[in-house]
Amino acid sequence: MGAAEYWPLLQHHPFEVVQGEVLGMKRVEELDSKIGRSMLYRTSRQYPVVPLPDAILKLLGKSELCYTDKIEKCLDSLVLRGESEPPVFKNSIHISSVLRLEPIDENSCTQILELTVQFNVWGVGRLLETIVAHELKKSYSKVPEIVRRWKETAAKDTAPAPSRRFTLLAHVAVAKAVGQPVSDEILSELDNMREEQSCTIQQQQQQQKKKSACA
Repeated sequence: MGAAEYWPLLQHHPFEVVQGEVLGMKRVEELDSKIGRSMLYRTSRQYPVVPLPDAILKLLGKSELCYTDKIEKCLDSLVLRGESEPPVFKNSIHISSVLRLEPIDENSCTQILELTVQFNVWGVGRLLETIVAHELKKSYSKVPEIVRRWKETAAKDTAPAPSRRFTLLAHVAVAKAVGQPVSDEILSELDNMREEQSCTIQQQQQQQKKKSACA
């Protein structure tokens, strides 16, 4: 799958559902999502299936593992930054990542992940780091299967596609990455979307002022 098609899928909830099915994820709960001019800010709670010893679960005070993901995704460049926050030991556990895509051709790309994992928890820190590294490698080995399953799902029209705006911005990001100009058609459509969004915001503000005046 090419970068222009794959990039809009990252942090797209229907794609996450398919991804979770392949990885055996228990569930993903979206807590917050905000879209800026060229950034997506998203917070979600992840419930992975990770074989943790009972002693560690007891130490964590949980019957199952969960963590909060805070993501900043560039919409017009192929960079995604994230931080994962555990339910406990927040000052002792640090997990951060930088994900990048490198386009190869129209039908393929390389996904690169830089991950920092630090568990400063006495007695189990090294064990937890080993478990996370192992699970991550196992997950990444399944990316081709996730993409294949998504294509099957999308072909059946059983899952909504990413928004048109995200798709257009992905083309902008890929063009920037490979040093090619963005087509006038894409730039024109994005400009029209911004104008429509600006008009909508102004209308909402005017309606709010009228409501406040009546009150």
